[in-house]
Amino acid sequence: MKIAVAGTGYVGLVAGVCFAEKGYNVMCVDIDEAKVALMRQGVSPIYEQGLEELMQKNNARGTLHFTTDYVEAYRDADAIFIGAPDVTREELNRLSLNILQATRHRISKTEFISCPGCGRTLYDLQSTLKEIKAATSHLKGLKIGVMGCIVNGPGEMADADYGYVGAGPGHISLYKGKECVVKNIPASEALPRLIALIKEHGDWVEP
Repeated sequence: MKIAVAGTGYVGLVAGVCFAEKGYNVMCVDIDEAKVALMRQGVSPIYEQGLEELMQKNNARGTLHFTTDYVEAYRDADAIFIGAPDVTREELNRLSLNILQATRHRISKTEFISCPGCGRTLYDLQSTLKEIKAATSHLKGLKIGVMGCIVNGPGEMADADYGYVGAGPGHISLYKGKECVVKNIPASEALPRLIALIKEHGDWVEP
């Protein structure tokens, strides 16, 4: 069994080392690169009696690993332990659901795939994305790509169910999967047409 441990403070690190000592394959993840480098050498950033010895033992036998890469840590994990004692239960639940959705273990909301925008972006990407989210965020499990331009947009939508792509100044093209089904319509009409397209294919539910 593979366990990812997010955060290597008193809670996370001690839990991760104990899991490794029990024979589980543990990947501890932290954003502090210097701290991770020390832990890879078997040096504990906190004091807990016997902890450093167990770290070194399990480092050596290959059951305890450390990384700054959250994707690497979560990708093949069977379980994720979040060591965040200062986070509220509501925040922790939201974070947990986001992690499960990102790793495709549990889909609990609409997923939006968006490019960062560049000189080729042909409309206000951020405000448009906000409007699309407001209209479609209740469609659990649906993936909607919102892309700035026709050059890279269709390829960057990955496995989106629907796509909203800049086609020219003030114009949008809509996609169903990889297929462009509505071409070069005025941006003012694009969101209602996107909703109509989702309804046409049976993926719409009333909020």
